Amino acid sequence: MTRSEFIEATSRLEQYYDKEYNTQQLQIMYEELSNFDVNRYRQLISAVIRKSKFLPKVADIIGANAEEPYTNSNADKEVVDCNKCKGTGYVLYTKLIDNGVGKFKNIYGAVCSCGNAKQYKGWEVNDSEHRTNFYTPLAQELGI
Repeated sequence: MTRSEFIEATSRLEQYYDKEYNTQQLQIMYEELSNFDVNRYRQLISAVIRKSKFLPKVADIIGANAEEPYTNSNADKEVVDCNKCKGTGYVLYTKLIDNGVGKFKNIYGAVCSCGNAKQYKGWEVNDSEHRTNFYTPLAQELGI
């Protein structure tokens, strides 16, 4: 993967998490991840977005590589320009939550209608006794 492909793909992470890597972090990440095919790297970014609450580090991306099967289906998929999600496929929205003590803002994500991301539904096994239902809502379902 070239440096420009790396920067372009990594910017999706920065847009989604609304945070930026500093120059040194980007340099180290490129050194550690440049051996990946750009299409595989994009798949790993999508996998990390689905699983991680925070801006991922190299270890998160390498971990996703070990867990995620390699599929070539996204290799030819073109990213649609979208003003709503800025091409990420995900729209962030904020809800005011009342926890009984006070109110706070919580940020959530939904799948944009542009088609740059797919909706995920299923179960995640946390351990032998606990399972978590996960569901990524569509932006249309939420009226955004």
